[in-house]
Amino acid sequence: DRRMSTLKLTDIEQYQAYIKQYPAELNTLQHLFLVSLSSFFRDSHAFVVVKKHLLETVRQKALGETIRIWVPGCASGEECYTFAILLAEILGDRFTMFNIQIIGSDLNSEALAIAHAGVYRQTAFKETEAKILQRYFEPKGQHYKLVRPILAACEFIKQDVVNANAPENLDVVSCRNLLIYMKSNLQEQLFEKFHQALLPQGLLFIGQSENIGLLGNTLFESLDHFHRLYQR
Repeated sequence: DRRMSTLKLTDIEQYQAYIKQYPAELNTLQHLFLVSLSSFFRDSHAFVVVKKHLLETVRQKALGETIRIWVPGCASGEECYTFAILLAEILGDRFTMFNIQIIGSDLNSEALAIAHAGVYRQTAFKETEAKILQRYFEPKGQHYKLVRPILAACEFIKQDVVNANAPENLDVVSCRNLLIYMKSNLQEQLFEKFHQALLPQGLLFIGQSENIGLLGNTLFESLDHFHRLYQR
């Protein structure tokens, strides 16, 4: 309805005729269905819990080993970079001594372009501590750009989480506020995919308004139910 109003069309038949005349309109419409809102350290209390368990994951790694994280439905990349910053806080000077691979995937090309650039408006930092902003970002006009080591730890790909193959040998899957848009059969497919992709003891982080369901409870153990953190 909003799109038809923007185009000053009054009924669905007119919109259908418009689509036949301008097929690229379907791409525009698809992007309007994709929710690409995110921010750094979104639900900051949950990240306090995640950091504690991520520290245990890192302790089991030797220098030079890979730490691999996947964020499906990453929108404009804030969650990926949040994990990179968490690892930098945990590892300190040893951050560059590990092979850190944080993979963000999404269907929205415009959001992924923002993620690649790593430049964000001040509104993205509502839950970010001032010391974190100062340590890992550089002012760029009225915006902020991530420092090079954090940028280098993250890569972004255009991908449909349901149909594409998942990355392998993952330490963490962070899939927050994506499952709520899916029916239960698709959610179960994803829980099976996440379970297969994660290493033993790997972490699964979902949104606070989401539930792991019956199948999920057979595949994962709850580490913190309130903050929706689970372990393979």
